[in-house]
Amino acid sequence: MRSLADPVSVPELWGVGLYDADVPYPVSQRDVDRDTAGASAALQRLGVAAGDHVLFVSRFAEAAQFWPFERAAVELGAVFSCADTGPGEAARVALFLRLLPMSLVAGVTPATLAGLRDLGLHPGEVLGAARLVLARPGAREELAAEGLSAGRIDLLGPAVAIGCAADRLHVDGAEWVLAGDGGRVAVSARHDRAAAVAGHDTGVAGRVLDRCPCGWPGQAVEPAEPAEPAEPVSGPAGPAPAGPAPAGSAPTGSAPPGGRP
Repeated sequence: MRSLADPVSVPELWGVGLYDADVPYPVSQRDVDRDTAGASAALQRLGVAAGDHVLFVSRFAEAAQFWPFERAAVELGAVFSCADTGPGEAARVALFLRLLPMSLVAGVTPATLAGLRDLGLHPGEVLGAARLVLARPGAREELAAEGLSAGRIDLLGPAVAIGCAADRLHVDGAEWVLAGDGGRVAVSARHDRAAAVAGHDTGVAGRVLDRCPCGWPGQAVEPAEPAEPAEPVSGPAGPAPAGPAPAGSAPTGSAPPGGRP
């Protein structure tokens, strides 16, 4: 029988999240530590620095992917806030953007935009208060229709992918290996992780590049564009899409287009 004086081992498992909506995603503390290092590098490339305010929009089930970014923001001296991806959290998103000078808003979804419209707000105006906005597929196209050029953010299976100035997607190359030649992109873990990820079909169509003209290190995904632009979920039509900045239009290593200049 164990007594209170006996040492108790701390399990390696940090937690279990999800990816692709329903695939269990266990992560260890070592996974989180390495992912935090990659997230820190990504945030610094996006221009996040000490004293900045950052808002992450994510589901609780995505904690395994987004907690490393939140932790990295704190380690950089930034202050992070968080909101869920659902329309019911739109008021929270609007509140943060009204009260705080946001340097970065990352993870905006179509449901976020629908929730803002339900409140009688124009998403482009609300999110335009941030220096930089990273939006998920669908939301990015809707914001473009309102005249706000947002950068990309997406989940390639368990890996967080962030758009660059050349409009390509980048993952943490120290942790993930990408494969794909114009079809659907597959992702594999570079090291042993709590979750075995090998050749996972992300469902994202695109071409994997060994280098990117933006200057960010490692592989990049050139996403396949939809045949027609996405239509807003609701609300009046906005001005003509601004469109993404052309590849190479920003200085090497700079942040993607989005938010105010």
